[in-house]
This record gives sequence, C-alpha cells and structure tokens, in this order.
Amino acid sequence: MRSVFLRLMYCLLFTTPVVSAGVVTDLYQASIEVSDRTPATRQAAVPAALLQVLTKVSGRPTAELSGLAGKSASQYLASFRYISRPNDGVLILQAMFAAGQVNDLLARHGLPVWGSNRPDVTFWLGVSRSGRRAVIGADDDGVDQYEALRQTFVQHGIPSVWPMLDLEDRLALPAERLFGLFRDDIRAASVRYDTDTVVAARIMPFADGWRADGYLEYRHDSLPLDVQGTSEQAVVTALAEAVGGYFSGRYGVVTSTTSMSSEQQALTIQHVTRYDDYQSVLRLLASVSGVEHVDVLAVRGDSLDLGLTLNASWPQVLTNIRFDGRIGDSDLPDTLRWKGR
Repeated sequence: MRSVFLRLMYCLLFTTPVVSAGVVTDLYQASIEVSDRTPATRQAAVPAALLQVLTKVSGRPTAELSGLAGKSASQYLASFRYISRPNDGVLILQAMFAAGQVNDLLARHGLPVWGSNRPDVTFWLGVSRSGRRAVIGADDDGVDQYEALRQTFVQHGIPSVWPMLDLEDRLALPAERLFGLFRDDIRAASVRYDTDTVVAARIMPFADGWRADGYLEYRHDSLPLDVQGTSEQAVVTALAEAVGGYFSGRYGVVTSTTSMSSEQQALTIQHVTRYDDYQSVLRLLASVSGVEHVDVLAVRGDSLDLGLTLNASWPQVLTNIRFDGRIGDSDLPDTLRWKGR
C-alpha cells in the first residue's frame, strides 16, 4: 500500500467524529452576551471571548491568561455569528477562533495546550444556603443555580456528569453523607455513572465569603480541594480552575511553534484489522496535542508503521496518546496496541 501523507489543521480536528464520551468539540468557540450587533460592540466583546477560549484550551486559571487577550484579540477570530438565547432572548455573540493561531499564542508564552480528549468527571457538589443543605444535580430539588454552576465547568472545557438525584442517588448518598465527605459512600454512589474521575466538595458560607473543600479522585490519584471566593459563583469558578489545572498539568502539552526535529518519531500500532480501525487510529493521532502531522509509512498485516512529526516532546505526546482508552501498551519499544471500543 502506498505511503499516505496526512496533514490535518487543528481547526478541522474538532469537526472530526471521535468515539469518546470525553471529546470536547467546542474548545475554540466562546459565547458572550452583547447588547447589539454593531461592530464596536463586537470588537469590545472579542477579548473576553478569546479569554474564554484560552482558559478552555490551556486549562490554566483566567487570571494567568488575562494579559494574552488584549487589543490584538481580533486577529485570532476566524468567524462569528449572533444567536438569541432560547430562554430569555438575550443576544449572544458566538465567536470561533483559529485553533492553530491560538495554540501558537499559548506556545509563545510557554503555556500548555490540553487536547480535546478529556476525562469525564462525575461531580458531587453540596451547597449550604440559609441553613439548608442540598446536593446539586440534574433534578436540582430547589437548588435554582444548577444550570449556572454546570455552565461554569462547560466554560472551562471540563466534561461533566451530574447525578440524577433520583431515589437511587438519594439512598446511596444523602446530603449529610456528602457533607461529611464519606469516601466509601461517594465511591459507591458514583459507580452507576462509570467515570474515571470523581469530584466531591461541600460549598458553604465562610467568614465574609464562600468556601469549597473536598477532593478529586482520578484513577489512583487523590487531590485535596480547598478554594475560597467572595461569592458562591466565584468559589465554583475556582473549583473548575483547580480541576482544569490538575488535568492540564497531567495532560497539557507545551508545544513549539516549529517542529521539534527534522526526524520523525517512529510509532507502530498493532491489531489494526479493519479499515474503520485504520481511519480511527489516524484521527486519534492527528487529534493529539503536540502532533503536527502523521505519515503512514507501511502496513504490515495488522500493524501500521507511522512517522509522527512533533512540535512537543515525545514523552508528553505519548502520555496523551495513552490516555485514550482505545490504545494499549505493547511489550515492544515504540509500539502500542489498538483495542478499539
């Protein structure tokens, strides 16, 4: 079979279907409320929209990124449109930014790019208001800010799973057990949601503001969470930044604006038995942060010999390739095994 040369621009990656529940498809898009459709209003809103995108793509706190989204923000804008929000008719500017240029901007400042394939996170958040404790979930049982809190995690590019708060949930994890942060109960209640990551936290008034404390569990890792803010929303934002920062630190790739080397990184993928698998392998590798392009050098039975041109270090890139559940390790060097779904 002839060698196939594959070049996929980042801006096309997110329209490519990938079989994974944790794929974030709108990393380079932001939505901002605006008062009208005039160019002046749009120009004023674009820096805030770019800041949203930088936060999602890098996983870094907004305060750390605010200096990047200044007067030159419009040069990163690829397209835009206006929509009316269904529930209240508020005018929304939807801005789409050029992925490659955004990634280059982050690279020039030594900031990571956290790829689109991200862990699903089950959230168990309890809020104490006016002496009443409640669990936030899809059936919010009177907690009227569920959608606003959920959107905070969406804006940080964190795929979130929220408890249904049906009878099964309420029996498995009553509010008092969540507020006690009883880990065995929280783990047992999380089994039905089948995610690798669980975040449990209690949000309560604290001094003159608010506080959230709890923990994040991901596979064999456990991270304590303790954030404060002037308002409940500020605390939830800080919580989202803490979760995003953890995963960005683990899977974010600090890329270079040029290729790392003129030589390609060799990689063999075994057990590729069908054409659909072949296509899925190429899409997966092209979507990994730090991979500039992919050459298929040879097809040997059910093995693909590939050459990857990188703009990040190979250990960083390999960590992100291995994150996908469809890829497994092999006993051979520079070789992975395709498991599919």
